[in-house]
Amino acid sequence: MTAVRVHIATLGCKVNTYDSATIAERLRAAGCELVLVEGAEFMDRDGEPKRELIRELAAGVDMSKVLLELPGPWISGCTLHLVHDLKKFFIREFGSDVNIANVMPDDLIETEALRCGLSVIAPDEMAH
Repeated sequence: MTAVRVHIATLGCKVNTYDSATIAERLRAAGCELVLVEGAEFMDRDGEPKRELIRELAAGVDMSKVLLELPGPWISGCTLHLVHDLKKFFIREFGSDVNIANVMPDDLIETEALRCGLSVIAPDEMAH
């Protein structure tokens, strides 16, 4: 059987995020193994995580089947510290086993230390 790739995006009004989560969950139920979510969609113009949007996604989709892609610092308005803050937020919000993509090679050890609670996040502050 040939693998089929499908991309779902919520454009325009972010109130429609629920629709994207519903579609993503239906695809997963139909056999999709993984849903990739663009991390830049999780940041507002001030560089803060859109916490409500992230929680809505988590409520509508099995997060073990979601790959959260970190935005790159090459994106206009996205700095290294904002990427790091979003990564910490994902780990706090979804637990140490959250699937995170686009981790820069130089950040792999730091990311795994963060997952284990050996970084600036203490283990008792982590979700799982």
